[in-house]
Amino acid sequence: ENLTRQERNKLAKEKVMQDLEQIQIEDIEEVEKEFQDLTRKKEEIILNRNVLEQESKNILGQISVVKKDVESFSPTLLKGKMEESKKIKLVVDTKENIMSRQKQLEDLLVKTTEIVSKNNTLLESGKMLMVNMTSLAECPTCLQNVPHEHKSRILEEEGIKVRQAEKLLEDSRMKKEEILARREQVARQIAEVQHHETLYAEISTQITLLQEKKAVTEEKKEVLKELVQKNNLIMSQRAIDTGVDKIVERIKVIQEMMVKSRQKKLLMSQLE
Repeated sequence: ENLTRQERNKLAKEKVMQDLEQIQIEDIEEVEKEFQDLTRKKEEIILNRNVLEQESKNILGQISVVKKDVESFSPTLLKGKMEESKKIKLVVDTKENIMSRQKQLEDLLVKTTEIVSKNNTLLESGKMLMVNMTSLAECPTCLQNVPHEHKSRILEEEGIKVRQAEKLLEDSRMKKEEILARREQVARQIAEVQHHETLYAEISTQITLLQEKKAVTEEKKEVLKELVQKNNLIMSQRAIDTGVDKIVERIKVIQEMMVKSRQKKLLMSQLE
């Protein structure tokens, strides 16, 4: 309190000089230029990092979509359809043989029907002859009485023929029924083959579509492989030490130096 103004100024200047001695800085212009360069470099590194990050994000999105498409294809489904197709084709391939049997049965049915009709006619004729012979009293040609022995012999012969005709008619009718049953069975087989032909056409279309999808899937696998490689490259680029941490530390040091420079200027102005 007893110090004079002059003494107080002297003490203040001494304090300023002590502070100035503690502030050791480089050429401020060089420092400021380095600060600008480092700041620009840091911004470029951050920008490049953000670009790589966005590219990786986009690629990962593409990978997700392509991977989903690849996984949607089922090789097991295609294999199962092809095995099923082979089994159906075995049935379809029997068509020609079945159609041949059908024609044979139709031809046989026509012939058998004719035989039934012929045997039936023979039987009716034989029966009619026996009825007429039984009531015949005299020969229609010579108008003489027909001996009993002659009539009996003729009736016996015609009876044998009638019984033979009845047996033939029964056999031919049974054969016709058998043919009709076989024809019905063949008709069912043809219907089954036609059903399998429809199935074969449907499954062939499905297999074609699956094979096309398989080809597309193989292409997408290559695309997926390329995308993964590209993303790995980006990740490796991101992992490279850009030195940004050192740059940030250096910028902090320079900022401190710039602050000290301003402080020094302020202190020097106080000396004037």
